Amino acid sequence: MTRLIQGVRFHAPRSLTADFSCATDLAEELVRRGVPFREAHRRIGALVAACEDAGCGLEGASPEQLATAGLEGLDRALLSPAGSIAAKQTLGSTAPEEVRSALERARQRGGEAMGPGIDDEPLSQEPAHR
Repeated sequence: MTRLIQGVRFHAPRSLTADFSCATDLAEELVRRGVPFREAHRRIGALVAACEDAGCGLEGASPEQLATAGLEGLDRALLSPAGSIAAKQTLGSTAPEEVRSALERARQRGGEAMGPGIDDEPLSQEPAHR
């Protein structure tokens, strides 16, 4: 056991405020731009690593870092969880308007058993992990 403990290395924890929850969305954007997913995954992984090294989340990525990843011209709102959610505009998606619509349809079908609505509590801009 002593030999095992002698070889242990500890690393400082990563920032809990840096948010990378939109990384898959960014890889999917690269795929829409014609980049094979394997390459898109590699590029976004490098972007995440660069942001971690800089102590920031994806929202803190510089225009140069985004361009290196192949994301030049990207709407920066897509780098935030709220912007990512709002960008999903398909039927049944997580976009706030879609969620409101689904809740309204459910209330019409089932009455008040749905509990409080989405308008009762604003979507948080804070990371879920605290």
